[in-house]
Amino acid sequence: MLSVSQLSVSVADKTLLDIDNFSMSSGEMVAILGRNGAGKSTFFKAISGDVVSHGQRLLHEQSLAEWSGPSLARHLAVLPQASQLSFPFTAQEVAALGLIPLTINTRQGERLVRDMLERTDTLRFAERPYTSLSGGERQRVHLARVLVQLAQAERPPLLLLDEPTSAQDLAQQHQILQLCKDLCTQQDYGVLVILHDLNLSLRYCDSVGLLESGKMDKLGRPSDVLTPDEIDRQWGYRPERLVTASGNEVYV
Repeated sequence: MLSVSQLSVSVADKTLLDIDNFSMSSGEMVAILGRNGAGKSTFFKAISGDVVSHGQRLLHEQSLAEWSGPSLARHLAVLPQASQLSFPFTAQEVAALGLIPLTINTRQGERLVRDMLERTDTLRFAERPYTSLSGGERQRVHLARVLVQLAQAERPPLLLLDEPTSAQDLAQQHQILQLCKDLCTQQDYGVLVILHDLNLSLRYCDSVGLLESGKMDKLGRPSDVLTPDEIDRQWGYRPERLVTASGNEVYV
C-alpha cells in the first residue's frame, strides 16, 4: 500500500529525517513511536508532501507525485495534531469540508457527514459552533472530516493520524483506536498513527516503528519491538510487563 525509500528532510545543514525503507499493507494499523523530537511529525509531513523531501514515496505502487489532486485526496488523508480554525462554522459544517474532493449529491453528502459524526461520537453537538467545542471534541470532528474525505476511495485509503488521542479522555481514546482498527479489518484501510501510549500501541496496532533521531530504528510486531530493554534504551524507564486476565500485555 505505502512504500517509501531513501526519504529525507533537511533544513539548512541539519537532517531532520532519513528513512532508508518503510512499507505497510492495506488492512494494517501501524504506530510510530519515539521520544519528542525524534522526527515523527516530520515523517508524516514528508509522506503527505507538506514539507519538501527527497526520496521515493509510493501509494499503491504509484508515486505520490503522479496522483492527481482530487484522486489523492480521496485516498490519503491526514489528521494533524492540532487544527487551527477560527471561522464560526458548526461542527457539522467542519466535517462537511471532507466532501470537497467527492462527487456526491447533496442528500448523500448530508447522510455521509452525519454517519461519520455518529461514528466519532460528535453527532450530538453537530449544530454547535466549532469554536465552542473542547480540544477533544474538535479533534473528533476533524476525524469525522477526514473519514468523509476518504469515503469514495476506489482503492484502500491511507489515514495518517498525528496523536489522535492526545486530547481524549480514557474511554474516547479506546473508542477512536477501535474505530481505526475496525476500518482496517472491515474496510481494508491502512492507518499510520503517532502515539505516545505504549499500551495503546500494544493493544491496537499490528506493527510499531521506533523513530530515533530521524531514523527508523526498529519496525516489527509490538510485542517484539516494545521489550523492557528497548523501552529503557529509548525512554530511560524500565517498565514491568504484565499479562491481563484477557490475555492483553500491558506495561506498568
